[in-house]
Amino acid sequence: MDNFGWPGFPRLLESIADGWANDSVNLVESADTNAERLRESVERRSDGSDATSIGPDHTRQAVEVMRNNFDRKNGGFGGAPKFASPGNLEFLLAHGVHAPEGDEDSDADQLAAQVMVYETLHKMARGGVYDLLGVGFARYSVDARWLVPHFEKMLYDNAQLMRVYLHAWQLTGHPLFERIVRETLDDLMRETLDDLMREMLDAKAASTPRRTPTARASRASTSSGPSIRTSRRWARTTPRSSTTSTG
Repeated sequence: MDNFGWPGFPRLLESIADGWANDSVNLVESADTNAERLRESVERRSDGSDATSIGPDHTRQAVEVMRNNFDRKNGGFGGAPKFASPGNLEFLLAHGVHAPEGDEDSDADQLAAQVMVYETLHKMARGGVYDLLGVGFARYSVDARWLVPHFEKMLYDNAQLMRVYLHAWQLTGHPLFERIVRETLDDLMRETLDDLMREMLDAKAASTPRRTPTARASRASTSSGPSIRTSRRWARTTPRSSTTSTG
């Protein structure tokens, strides 16, 4: 269905069908032109001609662009809505470690990169964008302070952020970064294993012929042992300090 001014999938399919039925020649020519341009670009890169190498000047320019867009008060880049941009943070971490040393410009770039990363990671971890009950980061914050989260958590966002927090912990040894990594990954493993076990049990139950309950099965169904759902609920309500290893 069409929504918020964007065509829905049915309308998209209708447009494709209409274009192919009434203007297939131009569509084929356009596709051939785009394919040829991509082919030429790949060939130029493969033989080294017209290829642009990335050097220290380019990385410095990237750091400078990020520094101009950095929120010095709240961390992160730009205003609301504010995304974590883990790729930028990972780049800054690497630049802060591997940038050429020995001149003032490089030293200043390294320091600026480290400040931007560590300040952003601290602000995010202490803001509402980090789920204090369920653990993990929301996709973005609707305000500039990381206070009000957009209530949606994406696995790929958290996977990238855990990589950044892990590297930051390895470089600094800061306990906050360690806690975020352990909490989030522990919770993810619990949920993943719980879901996997439930799916396995459901699949096994679906493939097992129905039989009249025996006394043994009846006793099992009324036993006090925790079920998958009970275990999951318990894991959710247990204080973090008792479920998170401090290593």
